[in-house]
Amino acid sequence: LESIAPAPDGGLYVLASQSRSRKGKRPPARQRLVHVALAPGGARASAVVQLAGLLDAAGRPALAELGLPGTADLDIEGMTATAAGGLLLGLKGPLGPDGAAQIWHLARPDELLATGRLAAGELRLWGRVPLTVRADDVDVAAGISELLELPDGSLLITATATGPEPTRQDGALFHVAERAALARPRFVRSFPGRKPEGLARSGDGDAIVMVFDAGTEAPLWMEQPWPAP
Repeated sequence: LESIAPAPDGGLYVLASQSRSRKGKRPPARQRLVHVALAPGGARASAVVQLAGLLDAAGRPALAELGLPGTADLDIEGMTATAAGGLLLGLKGPLGPDGAAQIWHLARPDELLATGRLAAGELRLWGRVPLTVRADDVDVAAGISELLELPDGSLLITATATGPEPTRQDGALFHVAERAALARPRFVRSFPGRKPEGLARSGDGDAIVMVFDAGTEAPLWMEQPWPAP
C-alpha cells in the first residue's frame, strides 16, 4: 500500500502503487484501490478494483489522455481527498512529456468501485507540476511521493527521484497555493539523504506530520510547523 485518504462516509480509501515489482511483475495486490468501511467491530474492505488492470483495458487513446504512453512505468504514490470532491492521485512516474510530475483527478471513486468502470469514476488528467530534487549530486526531475490538500484548498507535495533508485537523494517538500499555480510550485525545504513519503495534518492543525521511507531501517517521522516561511 502506498497511500490512504478519508472517504466521505467515514471510511477510508487505500491505494496500492500500481507499479511493477523488481522482477517486472504486477500481481493483483499491487493494483488495488480499496474502500475500507470502519465500524465498532473493526474494519473491512467493502469494495475493491484493480486499477492498473482497468487502465490496461482502457486502450492507448484513453491512456494518452491521462498522460501515459502505457502502464509499464506507472507508479502512483500520492493520494488526497479534495474539497471539490473525489481524490487527487499523484504519480511518481511516468513524468509528463515536459518532465513535470502528473496529477489525476478521480471525481467519483465510489462509482468506480461500484461499477469497475473508469468512465464512471471520471478519471482525468488534472494537471502537471515541475518538481526537482538532488540525486547523486545532480538536480533531476522528480515524481510525486505524496499529496495533501490543506483546508485552504492549497496543496502540499513531497517529491522524490523517479526512475532507477539513486544511491543518495534529498527529497523535497513543495507548496502550490492554487491549481492555476501548478506550473510554479513553491519550494519549502529539502531533506538531505531522506525520502519523504507520507503527509498528514497534526491533531492541533498547526503542523504537518511527515513520514520518511528508510528502506530496511525503521521509518522516520517529524513535524513541520505550518504555515512555513
